[in-house]
Amino acid sequence: MGLSATPIPTALGFLGGTFDPPHVGHLALARAARAALGLIQVRFVPTAQPWQKPQVTAATHRLHMLELALEGCDGFVVDRREIERADASYTVDTLTALRKEVGPTATLVWILGSDQLARLNTWHQWEKLLTLAHLAVAWRGGQSSQLAPTVRAYYAQHRATATQAMSQAHGHFVDIAMQPVDMSATALRALLGRPSATLGPQEQALLAQGLRPKVLDYIRAHALYHSERNSPRMDLKALQHLIVDALEDIKAQDIKVYDTLGQSSEFDRVIVATGNSNRQTRALAWHLAQKVKEAGGHVNSVEGGDTGEWVLVDLGDIVVHLMVPAVRAYYALEEIWGAKPVPTKESAPKKKSAPKKKSAPKKTPTKKVAAKKKAAKKTPAKKAARKTVAKKTPAKKVGKTKASKTSAPAKSTVRKSATQSAKKTVAKKSRTKK
Repeated sequence: MGLSATPIPTALGFLGGTFDPPHVGHLALARAARAALGLIQVRFVPTAQPWQKPQVTAATHRLHMLELALEGCDGFVVDRREIERADASYTVDTLTALRKEVGPTATLVWILGSDQLARLNTWHQWEKLLTLAHLAVAWRGGQSSQLAPTVRAYYAQHRATATQAMSQAHGHFVDIAMQPVDMSATALRALLGRPSATLGPQEQALLAQGLRPKVLDYIRAHALYHSERNSPRMDLKALQHLIVDALEDIKAQDIKVYDTLGQSSEFDRVIVATGNSNRQTRALAWHLAQKVKEAGGHVNSVEGGDTGEWVLVDLGDIVVHLMVPAVRAYYALEEIWGAKPVPTKESAPKKKSAPKKKSAPKKTPTKKVAAKKKAAKKTPAKKAARKTVAKKTPAKKVGKTKASKTSAPAKSTVRKSATQSAKKTVAKKSRTKK
């Protein structure tokens, strides 16, 4: 996994992030940490599917961009362990694996910006991090006042100088001095999402300054960060099959697909599936988001990953609900969206069997011949009945279409309809229990 076969230096730094895209600010932070703490090596750890940033570029693209960004940078390497892990990305899991690899005496340093420190209490098992490594913080002006009280107290309690920290394997916050770099991945993505012809000289210069040339060439060659409205939508059936395949990869249970045409004006399918645990629902959502992005689809949002009891993946035309068994049984989404179930996948076309050898004709009894003639005479009547039904079908479809236009919920509220309906269901159940 990752680079575990490489010998581990005694003072090793790690810089995690989405690197979406990797820019000069990331390189400057790594250089400052290496210089301040005497790190022999800094490993860049691209996250697979971070829960706090669900709308990230596919991991394969981010990995390639990062490799290009680090070309020629002595002491900087890519560590692929989180991308190769078929699960959600948590820093504490990565550090736990690293500590097992290097042993208890090697010094490990996780590098982060002060904006990440401000959100540290939202990280999974954040208070365990210092038992595994040091946390090196690069401060931006005024951000110390933005720390939550619990984080501020924890930081003050465990703060140390670089000399004190590097004499131990883990356990301290240490500050990093660095020149501020006015570069934002968000701003770069906004510029990259626009056609090059619409960018002015200053905007073109910002891209050239913020991204290494090979990274910028890769982004343009693969049309990354273009706005969703400029990209083609995936075929509904193809997207449905892709989702079901992705869920089956991670062994989701009881996958159900429902047609919501006429019930919603924004999505056409609802898919509900069960994960055996909170961790499995997170893994299902992560794997699903990655597969959709790799296929050229768009992930609008991933919600509920903090607890994992009910994770909602919004894929535009299809909304996927991933739930642990107790939550699925209690909220009963099938009662809300289950009016029109559809097969999870279309059945595969039947293979044509090889033609059978003609055998000598058998003599047919007179009674059977007479029966076949009578059946043949009755066939036109049945065909006529089928034609009548076929003619009536379009009229029914038109009626349904009109109804859907008038009864579909407003776009501003439709995304919340599943949750609101579920809450109504809960309220009904509560009254029944009382």
